[in-house]
Amino acid sequence: MAAHAAPVNVVFDYYGEPSAALSPRLRAVREAATRMVAELGEPWLSFFAPDDIAGELRAMGLDDVEDVAGPDLLARYVGEPAVGVDAFGGHVIRAGRATARR
Repeated sequence: MAAHAAPVNVVFDYYGEPSAALSPRLRAVREAATRMVAELGEPWLSFFAPDDIAGELRAMGLDDVEDVAGPDLLARYVGEPAVGVDAFGGHVIRAGRATARR
């Protein structure tokens, strides 16, 4: 994506919390969900720390990076605080470049 002519944008979702950081209950819920989506043909293969994935995107030449956590997305689009609704640490990230690289 970063090699294409500007403007370039990519948007994707990812899970940022490592399993070790979750409570035992939430870890069990994530493991069950991971098995379920794998059986549906959509395995979760990776988890990323938000700072790490943003750094990787910037290193690829995408200089405009916005990362929004699940509860913040709900608050933004539904208009209500969403405390504790995102058990898995989900994020949506948008990265882009508006101008040609020099």
